Amino acid sequence: MLPYEPEQIGVGIVHIGLGAFHRAHQAWYTHNALSKSNGDWRITAVSMRSQALAHSLEAQDGLYFLEECDAEGATNTLVGSIAHSYSLRDKRRQIVEALAHPDCKIITLTVTEKAYHYDPEAQGIVLDHPDIQEDLEELSAANTVPGLLVHTMNLRRQTGKPGLTILCCDNLPHNGRVVRAVTLTMAEAVDPELAAWIEINVAFPSSMVDRITPAVTEEFARNIEVQTGYSDKCAVRTERFSQWVIEDDFPRGRPAWERAGAVMTSNVGPYEEMKLRMLNGSHSLLAYAGFVSEHPTIKSCMENPVLRALLRRHLRSTAATLKPLPDFDYDDYAEALIDRFDNPNIAHSTFQIAMDGSQKMRQRIFTPTKALAQRGMAYDTYAFATAAWLRYTSGKTESGDIYRLQDPLEKALISSWTGTTTPQEVLAAIGRIDGLIPQTLAGDPRWKARVTSHLGAIQSDGMIKAAQALLDG
Repeated sequence: MLPYEPEQIGVGIVHIGLGAFHRAHQAWYTHNALSKSNGDWRITAVSMRSQALAHSLEAQDGLYFLEECDAEGATNTLVGSIAHSYSLRDKRRQIVEALAHPDCKIITLTVTEKAYHYDPEAQGIVLDHPDIQEDLEELSAANTVPGLLVHTMNLRRQTGKPGLTILCCDNLPHNGRVVRAVTLTMAEAVDPELAAWIEINVAFPSSMVDRITPAVTEEFARNIEVQTGYSDKCAVRTERFSQWVIEDDFPRGRPAWERAGAVMTSNVGPYEEMKLRMLNGSHSLLAYAGFVSEHPTIKSCMENPVLRALLRRHLRSTAATLKPLPDFDYDDYAEALIDRFDNPNIAHSTFQIAMDGSQKMRQRIFTPTKALAQRGMAYDTYAFATAAWLRYTSGKTESGDIYRLQDPLEKALISSWTGTTTPQEVLAAIGRIDGLIPQTLAGDPRWKARVTSHLGAIQSDGMIKAAQALLDG
């Protein structure tokens, strides 16, 4: 069923962050590249936490089905690019050996924004974070992504192994620079000579990834078994659309990802910015407005005419913050996004997208807000997105249901609502959380007035009526 013999292909990549997105994106691209080109580029996939997924995938010899859906239907592909899958909880030795092995030429990452412990103001790692401090005390037992990278780079240096490429595939602006910064600042704290070795021997290209991949449900797993005849505990559903733009900096080689449809370029930045602001920013707007008003999926948000109109207005505002791309039309991209959000076969949960908002708001909402403000342009949908996020941090839906924020700053965010009675007090309390809201916005009376006005309307009239008032204004 596979177009190549997996056992005849060596492992050249270690991926950290074994999850649905990796299986729908990087592993799928690598599978397609292997189908069309030679090279020892199979993947050892690492889960930092989940044992069950790693064990299930290993029991299936790394094989799983990927279902690609659009409004017309779905197709299934058997993917064979993953050679091994390990969990750090019980396979640390195997993982460290794989990362330090000379055949490992590329490390790829999908671990979410919070896992890097990045301080955007200092442009380095948060060294005083308890988890980072714990890793520094015993690096060989590292449990953070930066700690694991630094430990294994140190092993490569000490044993005379060659350098490699570390490729970030998370939704961060200039993500290669981010990973380079956290790795180097942590390495400097361990040994300045290690940091110097990394600077010379490790490449940190940036990349932009785009493929909507909802969480897997039990019903989907049952359907896959009916369709394929196989019990697959690791199957993934995703949309047909996919995009991967990669800065081409791989001193020890790479798979022929371009033959699988990836774009290799010298400058990922404009693509990153486009995707973070137009897709991810719009997702966040719909997720916070939708979840609080009890729309469980992006598709259900799109069925609400007010939220749909709000999205269109937001996309128009967002396009105005972006630099032109050669042979690229932002209006066409916006229409394509609307079609993707309308996909009836992709039930992308608003709660899933809303998670970790404190790590996402800066690049998705705050930075483009500043760009519009500096040009004297309207940013009302961005102010509304901020107000919707603030309302979400209360931990209570409009019908009174309580929920966990699933955010690394959850305790501080929830406590910001204790004793507060006005939108101004809520914004001020959350603004006191160090580094969360940029000073250029926190000190802007006009921005604060717009955000608190929208938050007040949301609190008094409900999310949908407040959004309609914005559209009518």
